[in-house]
Amino acid sequence: MHSAKVLLVVLVVGSVAAAGTFFFVPATRVGPVKEWFYRLEGYAHATTPNEAIDRLQKALQKRDYEAAARFCGGDYNEWIRKMSKDATRLARSVDNLSEAMKKHGVKSDRCATALYLLDPFPASFKVTDVKKSGEERAVAYLSWADDAATYAGQNLTDWKINPYLSHVLLPTPHSWEVTPLAVVKEKDGHWRVIVPVSTDRRSVRECATALDRSGTNYANALDEVKQEVKNNPTTKDNIERRLKEAFDKSN
Repeated sequence: MHSAKVLLVVLVVGSVAAAGTFFFVPATRVGPVKEWFYRLEGYAHATTPNEAIDRLQKALQKRDYEAAARFCGGDYNEWIRKMSKDATRLARSVDNLSEAMKKHGVKSDRCATALYLLDPFPASFKVTDVKKSGEERAVAYLSWADDAATYAGQNLTDWKINPYLSHVLLPTPHSWEVTPLAVVKEKDGHWRVIVPVSTDRRSVRECATALDRSGTNYANALDEVKQEVKNNPTTKDNIERRLKEAFDKSN
C-alpha cells in the first residue's frame, strides 16, 4: 500500500513537472503534446480558407513563425519553417527597440520605417476579400494600404539596409499593392495559404541566405541601440545616426 502511494506521488509530481516543462519550453513539445498546445493556443488546422488566413495572421502578430507555417502550403512551408528561428530573433529585436523608443519618448519616422522594413512578415495587412473557386481552392486578397500611408513617403536610400532582409519572409518586399494569394485545400484536408517562393524581384532562397549570414548581426545591432535608448537620454537625430551606423556595420 505504501509503495502504491509513493508511486502515485511520483507519477503526479512527474506529470506536473512535465506539464510545466511543456508550457515554458515549447521546444520540448512533440507529437500529440505539440498538437494539443497548438489547439489550446488557437492554432488548430484550418478547415476553411478564411480560417487559414485568420490563423496565419494571428501567428504572425505573435511572432510565432513556426505556428504560422501550419497555415502555409506548397514549397513556402519548408522555407518558413527553416527560417523561423532566425526570423523570430530579428522580429523580437525590432519589437524591443520600437517599444523602448515609445517608452522613452523618442520619435523618428525614419527609424519607424526602418524597423517596419525589418519586420519579417508584416501582420498589419487587411483581408479585402476571399473568393472561393470550387471545393479545394480560393484566392485571398491582402492589402497593406494603411502601411503605405504611414511609411511609403520615407526615403531611406542612404541607409544600408540589406534589401534581402526587408520583409525577409516575403519574396516581394513592402508591396503597397493588393496582393492575391491562393489558398488551397491540401491532401490532408487542411486549408493553407500559398505564398510564392520567388518573383521577378527576388526569391525566398536569397532571403534565407541573407538571414543566415546577417540576421543575427542586425538583431544584435538593434539590441545595442535599444540599450542606449533605455540607459541614456537621446534625441531623434542621435537615434537616427546610431541606427544608420548599426546597419552599416551589420552587412
